Amino acid sequence: MASTRKNRNTDVFSLSFLDVICCGFGAVILLLVVTKIYEPVTIEQSKIELEALLQILQQELFDVRGGSVTLNRDLNSLDTELAAEGELLATLHAELKQLQAVCTGWRRGKSGPERRIVCCPSGIKRRNATSAEGFQAGR
Repeated sequence: MASTRKNRNTDVFSLSFLDVICCGFGAVILLLVVTKIYEPVTIEQSKIELEALLQILQQELFDVRGGSVTLNRDLNSLDTELAAEGELLATLHAELKQLQAVCTGWRRGKSGPERRIVCCPSGIKRRNATSAEGFQAGR
């Protein structure tokens, strides 16, 4: 009788263990099958979304490139204007030096109409309207 119980306990444990293992394995296979069914739909949807995003980014890239071309054109025109203003500044600076030299000569003792122009630190100012009509204050 003791030997019958021993065999029966072993058989019950073995069948329960095999049932649990088979159920676990079946559950894993079922999960793999379920996820594989919906995978193509997910891949197609993500592919469509990525293509739309790619088109948006390409449009933004074209806009940025177009904007940079416009900005480069504006920068080149501003550089040209700056060079022209620099030349004008150099010319005005040279004229100022000449006028300062003339003014210094007038201060040293010339008389007549030349004495009507007075040199100041802020530039040449008119003392009287008839002697310096071509000059503006501050130049």
